[in-house]
Amino acid sequence: MNPFPQRRSTTVTFLSIGIVVVAALNLVRAIWLWLRISLLTTLPLTAPLWLLIAASIVAALVWGAAGIGLWRLASWSRWLALAFVVLYHAYNWIIRWQFEVSDYARLTRPWNMIITVVSISLTWIILWRPNVRSQFDPILLR
Repeated sequence: MNPFPQRRSTTVTFLSIGIVVVAALNLVRAIWLWLRISLLTTLPLTAPLWLLIAASIVAALVWGAAGIGLWRLASWSRWLALAFVVLYHAYNWIIRWQFEVSDYARLTRPWNMIITVVSISLTWIILWRPNVRSQFDPILLR
């Protein structure tokens, strides 16, 4: 154990809190879908319901692990957050392109693109800053 634990930067603190919030929202989405499964199966959904529930659970688990890991300055969590923010948004865009067919979905795509670009950019900019990278380097933490 390090007798003098390194202080987490403010940007990493806010990023980890934000990521845990995203994990919680994905968990709420999975629960909401599961509780309304009897109603949703009667509707003409374009995306398979099991896919939406499974993806929400996986996203909640991975985001939760990344957020807690970032909070604890675990070296693996930085790489997990960097990779999963891209994979998460890629998955969401594949779902949009393949299954969203309403006019409303087409109208919201520009805003969705802005959110995607901003969240990926912020995550990568924050976690690639030299002072932040040094907090996650296991050699420097000894």
